[in-house]
Amino acid sequence: MSEGSIYNFNQEAYGLLGPFEVKANEKLAGSDLLHADETGINVNGERHWLHSASNDLWTKVQQKISGCFRSMEGAKYFCRIRSYLSTCRKQAINLSQALRLLFRGKLPDFVG
Repeated sequence: MSEGSIYNFNQEAYGLLGPFEVKANEKLAGSDLLHADETGINVNGERHWLHSASNDLWTKVQQKISGCFRSMEGAKYFCRIRSYLSTCRKQAINLSQALRLLFRGKLPDFVG
């Protein structure tokens, strides 16, 4: 798989996940219990702050890899996609199925 294909996949997923991000933000804002955190990330050699919020059913982002991002755009893509996949995992939604639905323009039936 070429770098261009991976970039196109990430770009498309990011765009399709806009409605998911709105829904996740609404669910987290209305949550009785919320975990919030911040961590430093490296974007093209510069330090930036990554903020995350989650509860038992929903996530924004959860960084679990080491390294750095080449661009702020790449960091944004990672955060939105990772939030979606983490939320799916928390809600026992098969990740392959979640990606198939996403690229068909649909989201899983989330609970909570």
